[in-house]
Amino acid sequence: MVIGSTSSLTYQQPKNWWKHLIWRFTRHQEVDYEIQYKFYGVRLFELKLYVNNKNKLVIKNKGMTYNVFSLYQILDFFDKMGDVSVLVTLDESFEDYVYHGDIHSVEKKFIDSCKAFETIYENIMFYGGYREFDKKQLFKFTWEEEHDEISVIKPDDWSIIYRLAQRFCPFLVRKLNKAYIKKYDKLKGFLMLSYVNRR
Repeated sequence: MVIGSTSSLTYQQPKNWWKHLIWRFTRHQEVDYEIQYKFYGVRLFELKLYVNNKNKLVIKNKGMTYNVFSLYQILDFFDKMGDVSVLVTLDESFEDYVYHGDIHSVEKKFIDSCKAFETIYENIMFYGGYREFDKKQLFKFTWEEEHDEISVIKPDDWSIIYRLAQRFCPFLVRKLNKAYIKKYDKLKGFLMLSYVNRR
């Protein structure tokens, strides 16, 4: 079993004071990606991408968006490490899909970004390439095509208790993380956790 982190970059604090008020309820991580890698053994990082109204690529998590000006610096670090996997998804809700002016331009922007990541960063094992709300595959990464189906356990997707603890009582996440690590110890795949430093 290999540790992964959900919404890996949400440790970044928003600049707007009013977003800061809700940030603590939407973040999934407390420590930056280098610390996640070096001290907590994270080898799978999750990037949830979103195309905003200006057709710019941003990182999104539950309504909070973060500029991706440093994304390539982050991917440079992963590429140098040589043993990192990155799950890339389009974090678009059904409402975004319905009300966005040009659906095809959003999909194209996401696909073009996936192609660029794969071309530039040859030492990163990329997979995902799907839209969050309907799991539609928009892009198939080469690494994923060449390997068997990857086992990923993500308690945040199916455990209401885990989601509530992550959002409202992060101090409880430590016990849940320990329990999941013990339960999935023999898993040949990834266990994706919130607050990877709490276990």
